[in-house]
Formats: sequence, structure tokens, C-alpha cells
Amino acid sequence: MPIQYSDYTTWLTDWLDSPEAKEHLDFWSKQLHGDLPVINFPTDRQPTLRPPTHAAMETLLLPTDLTDSLRQLAKGKNTTLFTVLLAAFGTLLARSSGQSDIIIGSPVANRRQETERLIGPFSGPVCLRLDFSNSPTLQQVLDRAHEVNLNALTHAELPFELIADRVKMRTVNGRKPIFQFYFFYQNAFLQPRQLGELSITPLPTISMGIPFEMQLGMIERAEGIRAQLEFNPDFYDAQTIRQTLADYQDILLAFVNQPDLPLQSVQTTRKWAATPLAESVVQHSQVLPPQTETEIKLAKIWEDTLSTRPIGKNQDYFELGGNSLLATRLFAEIDRVFQVHLPISTLFYAKTVEEFAQLIEKQNAGITWSSLVPIQPNGSRIPFFCVHGGGGNVLIYRDLSRHLGPDQPFYGLQSQGLDGKQPLLQTIEEMASLYIEEIKKVQPYGPYYLGGYCLGGTIALDMAQKLQAQGQEVAIVALFDTINWSRLRPRKLLDQWRYQAERIQFHLQNFLLLNFAGQKKFLSEKWKVLLNRTTIWKGSFLSRFKRDQQAPDTESQLLARLWKTNDSACLVYRPKPFSGRVCDFRPKHQYSIYLEPNVNWDGVITGELDVVLLPVYPAGMLLEPFVKDLADALKAAIERANVDIG
Repeated sequence: MPIQYSDYTTWLTDWLDSPEAKEHLDFWSKQLHGDLPVINFPTDRQPTLRPPTHAAMETLLLPTDLTDSLRQLAKGKNTTLFTVLLAAFGTLLARSSGQSDIIIGSPVANRRQETERLIGPFSGPVCLRLDFSNSPTLQQVLDRAHEVNLNALTHAELPFELIADRVKMRTVNGRKPIFQFYFFYQNAFLQPRQLGELSITPLPTISMGIPFEMQLGMIERAEGIRAQLEFNPDFYDAQTIRQTLADYQDILLAFVNQPDLPLQSVQTTRKWAATPLAESVVQHSQVLPPQTETEIKLAKIWEDTLSTRPIGKNQDYFELGGNSLLATRLFAEIDRVFQVHLPISTLFYAKTVEEFAQLIEKQNAGITWSSLVPIQPNGSRIPFFCVHGGGGNVLIYRDLSRHLGPDQPFYGLQSQGLDGKQPLLQTIEEMASLYIEEIKKVQPYGPYYLGGYCLGGTIALDMAQKLQAQGQEVAIVALFDTINWSRLRPRKLLDQWRYQAERIQFHLQNFLLLNFAGQKKFLSEKWKVLLNRTTIWKGSFLSRFKRDQQAPDTESQLLARLWKTNDSACLVYRPKPFSGRVCDFRPKHQYSIYLEPNVNWDGVITGELDVVLLPVYPAGMLLEPFVKDLADALKAAIERANVDIG
């Protein structure tokens, strides 16, 4: 190859310092100035910021005479078929929402002649901001779309990430720009071919899921142009999308047959301001202002942390775009303002400002704090109880619970003392006894489904032994990357160096298992983990210089002390034999010190031991996107246990 992708990245880095790149950035800063529009396209259910639960798509083959007419229209206006199809999609969104400022995302290849033979992430989205103000005719809409598209393509070389850093985004009723709707036109699709005796037939397109509310792809194949509308099924019903495609076809016909038709005369089946459905959505998602002094202070903290205004007392933290990284900042500020130590897992059962305010008031009233966290308490199945790892928190299990599905109740067990008031438990046996008391408040009798990551697996195993001794049935104990710590030999300096080198190697190997999108997600997840560990390292460092040992710990000092206490408890614990079913979920490779001959469960697991190797390296099984593999394997193990207990 005359050039490699690294050559392209070097060129791009140099180009970003050029006057041309600055002009591109200035263009997009002006194009996307101010508060970006949030398009209120009518939904069948309240919009949220949660990822869609599954993929969905409806298609419509455009009549041949219509596509021929659209090509003639584009030719006559000295524009492209893409622009005509885009203008019609924008018209559909404008008429359905009753808004005149519409932003649609669209991919651009961004390849130069020199890079045609290279494989690499060249493409990126551009923001097409269409203006439907002053009731233009369809002909004027097309002229405006042509101008917007031409300017966008002229400035498409600037990486989208730089643009996103400059724009002002906000969240309104579960919707968040830059763009909620995506559009593309594909005319280089695979066509049926015959190579000797080999026949090649393209498979029908299937949806893999989208991060947008809707994505309209216009696919040109031998049969003609097919409109395929992928959608978020948590927002829309399939019937709604089929009607939307019918409206889109009618608008395309209007562009051909009635170019002088005013925008306000274009009719669509669904309208935001007119339909009872839309009104009910508005009512359901109405943001209620904070009322009490505690709610007002909390709302201000949430707004500053999430960069979203205003935030009502009834809005869900996760639907507002909150995550574990932001939660660390959120709780540090809550601790400073209210002088209340609360674990991050509080967000599982106090997701709104109103619920959080009530919890703070209960804390001030001295109401006891519980180790049991209802991560996902709904569903008809037997609950799964998952014990914390060394850090004591259970927010690490949120994605695992989500992938197990809405019918699987999932409870976490967090370390006592995370509130800074109660004493830390010093032994595995103490933790197991307390957690058994907690789970019996939800499920008084077996069969029990227990599990935990790393240290959590050790505690879950001791809980299972104690429950068996009480005459209770334990259907399964799920160990997530848990080894028999009691058989580890003391690590020498060389062992520690080897361990750290392997740790870096495993992080890199997990990264290389993924595609580009997965790598971005994985790096984001690892960044959150690193920030959490940094907090603990800071606390450990500060604790060494703490003069007044009676003074209360800071948040970082508390977490560092908790981690050290849990580690010490784990290393001195000696597990007793367990005769039940254990499912041991392990990474595909392991640290060399954990592979030594005596580090195993021989003589401890005397019942059935299932070992499941996951396609991931250490420290990755609970992170997206690998956590789905763990969830699928755990579901299968639970189903096997269900069969055994009848």
C-alpha cells in the first residue's frame, strides 16, 4: 500500500491546525449556534434516553413511476436525488412536529482519492439543519435543502467529535440532540451476480438497532428504491411506522406533482399539537418543578452535574443521561451540601430529585440504612441476589441486570458502612450473615439464586453454605471471576510486576476484540472504572497523613478503607465444603498467579461445578459490550437450575 491509515491520521492531525480547518469549525459553530431544536415527533410511548431494548424496522418499496419522476425533478433542479429525498423527510418531520427548525444527521464517506483502498474509520455524520420558517412552498423547501446539503458537504472533513464539543445540547422530555433522526441514501448496494456456477444473492436488510429515534435509509436495488425505516420500538409501534412511511410517500408525490404547494398545506397522519395521543404524551412527561428546600438544592446540583436545565422533581436520573461517572461527581457534591454519606447505588431506588430528597430527609431522621439494593425488583421469576465486589458498591451490576431482561428480579448487596455511619464488617462470615437477613426480607424461603463478582462470589458461597445449614435450598451460586483466594501464595515483588504487566496486556486484548464502535464504548467504560479507582487511591494516600484519627473520613478515604477491609477479609477467609450447584464464569485467559496448581475449588465445591469460559479477558466481563455474553450465559445457567428444581 502506498499509504497506511497512520499516514492519514498524521495528515489529519496537521490539517486540524490549518486555517482551512478553523474555517470549517467556524462554519459549524454558526450553523449549530444557540439551543439546538428538540423535535417533538409524536410517539406512542413517553420518550426516554435509555437504549432501545431491541431492533425494529419497516420498509416500503416506492413505485417505479414515482422514482422516475423524482429523478427528473432532481435533474430539472440541478440537484441530487439524495437532496430531494432528504427534503421530503425534513418536511415530514416539520409537519408532524409543528416545528420549523429541523436537524437531521447523515453519514459522509470523507474519503480522498489516496485513501480509496484503505480500510479505516473515515466516515462520520454531518448535521443538516433545515429551515421551514415563513411557510415556504415545496419548491422553496427543496432549494433550501440543496443549499444546506451543499454547504455541509463542503465542510464535512472536520471530525464530528470536535463539532459535538462546541455545540450546546440540552435534554427535554427524554429527548436530546444533536440529532434524533438520521437519513442516508445508498445506491451502491450489492446486486445479484453470477460468477461461473456461483450465484450471489444479497440477503434482505435486517435492523441491528439504532441510537436514534428513527433512521430512514433509501436503498436502491434491482427491484427499485426501498425506504427502510428503522425505529426505536420503545417509542413507536410498528403500525405507526408503516403509516409514517405512507405519509412520506405522499409527500414525495406532492414534491413531484405540487411543487408550489405551501408547507402548511402538506398533511400528515400524526401531528404533535393536534392528536389526543400527543397531548397524552405531553401530560405524561410533564416536568414538575421542585418545591421543598431540599428538592430545590438537589435540582441545582443535578442541573450542574448533568449540564441540563431545567430538571423537574419527577425526572429519572438515567433518562436525563446520567451514568456512573457523573454519579461520582453528583454524590460528592451532595455530601458537601447536605453532609450525608450515601452510596452511588442509591440511584437504583431514588432516581428522581423528589425520591432523593425524601431519602435525605429519612437519613437526617435517623432511619436505618439497608445493604439490600433493588436494582430491578420487577418480574415473575425467582430473584437473583448479587453481592458487591471489593469496592463495596453494586452499580457495576446495572448493565448485567438490564441484559437479563425485565422479568428477572435483580437485587444487589452493598457493603455496610458506605453511608459513613455504620461500622465496616471485618469478616466474610459477618457479611454473609447480614446479607442473609437482608435477602429474607424479600424472599423468606428458598430456592435461592446467589452470585457475585470477585470478592462477591466468595461471600455468596459462604451465604449458600449458611443457608444450606439452615435447611434452605440454594439452586445456584454464580461466581463471576472468583477464585479460591485462600490458596493464593503471598505475592513477591516479581509477581506484582508480572501481574501489572498482564493487566495492561488483558486490557489491550479486550480492546482489540471489538470493532470501532465497541472500542469507543469500552474505553468509555474503562475510563469510568479508572476514575473510581483514582478516588480510592487518593483516599488511601490521604489516610496516611490523617492526623486526627477521630475525624470523619472523606468520601475517598471511606472507599479506600472499605476496599482495604474487604481485601483483608477475603485473604484470611477459609471456605467450607459446599455440596450444591456452582457455576464458575471465567475469562478466556487468566492471570498466571491464579493458574498455579493449588488455586482451585478442589475439596470445596463437592457438588456440581459448571465452568463457563467467556469470550473476554480479565476485568472485562461486567463492561459493555462483553456483559451481554455474561448475561446470556447466566440466563442459561439459571434455566438449567430451574429445570433441576422442577
